[in-house]
Amino acid sequence: MDDSELRQMIADVLKGDTEKFEFIVEHFQKPIFRYCYHMLGSDAEAKDSGQEVFLKASRHLHKYSRDLPETGGGIKQGLRDDAGGAF
Repeated sequence: MDDSELRQMIADVLKGDTEKFEFIVEHFQKPIFRYCYHMLGSDAEAKDSGQEVFLKASRHLHKYSRDLPETGGGIKQGLRDDAGGAF
């Protein structure tokens, strides 16, 4: 998924198409889990922390939309930052 597709999905979610958020979660779930697992060393804790990251992302999606640069990745770093806040 490139940035323009991601930006459009975020815009769609913000307009009420919550199913698009599932695509965002599926796209970022593995890298966020791996990051959480690396930080925590536990499968169960990594899954719990990953869920917290996506809950936080869903509440603050408007910020990701605004902060996502026109070029280059932004949301993955934002999710990683959120994951880091869980530790």
